[in-house]
Amino acid sequence: MSAKPDATKTPAGLTAVPISKNQVLLSWVPPSETFNQSITGYVIERENIPDVLYEEIARISGSNTSYTVNGLATGKTYDFVVYAELALGNTPRSPAASATPELDSKAPSSPSSSSGSITVPTSPRNLKAAESL
Repeated sequence: MSAKPDATKTPAGLTAVPISKNQVLLSWVPPSETFNQSITGYVIERENIPDVLYEEIARISGSNTSYTVNGLATGKTYDFVVYAELALGNTPRSPAASATPELDSKAPSSPSSSSGSITVPTSPRNLKAAESL
């Protein structure tokens, strides 16, 4: 038995990660339901009053699904939303994601840029299954 995930009409999985004392990295997954229209870009907004007042902070074209917000105040919490622009309209706004840039905020390191190495464990040998009664 398999389950098919529900179609998303908004950008999904919006995350906001503080990467410096005044920057937040936003990333999301494109909506899966675009009514047979192409996504022409995304609009990123900051919520000033939840579900009421939004301020557009960026408009990006193409298929990019991440954006770095600059010029933020250290120690202040920000709420962000994103929506996709389609050929004949826009998707609804995504659920909000929050982040608070701090003095010690830094971008997460990726495995490819770290100085350590990753060891993949080998498969266990001589593994036998016993039938229980």
